[in-house]
Amino acid sequence: MCAGHEALLRWTLFKTANAGVSGIRSENVIQALRRRDTGRIIPVVSQVMGKPTLWRGLLAPFIETIRYARGLSPYALASWWIWMFMLLGVGRYLRRNGYHVGRCFAGAILMILGGGLLIRSSGLLRIWMMGAPFPFPLEIAAYGCAVGIVSVSLACACFWRSSEVNVKKRAAEQIL
Repeated sequence: MCAGHEALLRWTLFKTANAGVSGIRSENVIQALRRRDTGRIIPVVSQVMGKPTLWRGLLAPFIETIRYARGLSPYALASWWIWMFMLLGVGRYLRRNGYHVGRCFAGAILMILGGGLLIRSSGLLRIWMMGAPFPFPLEIAAYGCAVGIVSVSLACACFWRSSEVNVKKRAAEQIL
């Protein structure tokens, strides 16, 4: 893509108070640019739409990861590293105490996602019970609760299986 073509895909939007009056609108735009009012200036970047090439499809996960990382602030980057070291520490602790790390992390993820689904679905159910004139909240709440219950059940199974393996290992160690 040439530089001239890329420049055509960038716009700047402005929030104006009196958008109907053309003279006032242009003055508002000039004032927003001079004051560098970030609340009224909205940069917009677009990409070419269409079927991606094979190479673009294959390299997209790597390129998008790099693009995301370039936009991180130092504090956000430090936060990612802190979370990563905490997860590694929890994994080492679990492994040292005889738990299956993959099952424990899978159980935790399923528990968080399933619990969140149950909480949000109960809110939709409450909306329907308050007298929503259409059944959409009830239908979404039913599906959300069903998936949430399955997710929490699978999480419990992961935790149960992991603790069961740990109990068997400790019993075998005591016998020896």
